[in-house]
Amino acid sequence: GDSGCQTALLGAGAAQAIVGRMMRVESSCPVDALAPGGPTNTLAATAPSEIQEQQLQAQGCAALGNLAGGDVEGQRKVIDAGGALAVVAAIRAWSEADGVQQGGKAALTNMAFGIDELRELVLSTPGIDPTWLE
Repeated sequence: GDSGCQTALLGAGAAQAIVGRMMRVESSCPVDALAPGGPTNTLAATAPSEIQEQQLQAQGCAALGNLAGGDVEGQRKVIDAGGALAVVAAIRAWSEADGVQQGGKAALTNMAFGIDELRELVLSTPGIDPTWLE
């Protein structure tokens, strides 16, 4: 993506808006329940509205990953907006959804890339599995 576009989007509150929408989803696990073995959703038993929410979570993860992929300032803004927490919640809630799993782990990797401080911030997110950054 274009770094000028990313900067403009971040300045306009895009990360906060995406995180806000991702965390309002009833079918995703609550922030305080982020633990191994927590709630999961399977595609086999999904109603159309759940499929739409799964797609929203996958797209939210991808968008946050893109916003964090530009530079250190962008990474910080996404993390500060709660991006890592929203992505971890999505990964935990949608354990059977490849798009959420792949997009979420890529987003976390982008947030943590390059600077040890950022990596430590991402790794301090409740419910994260450190192997997601490998």
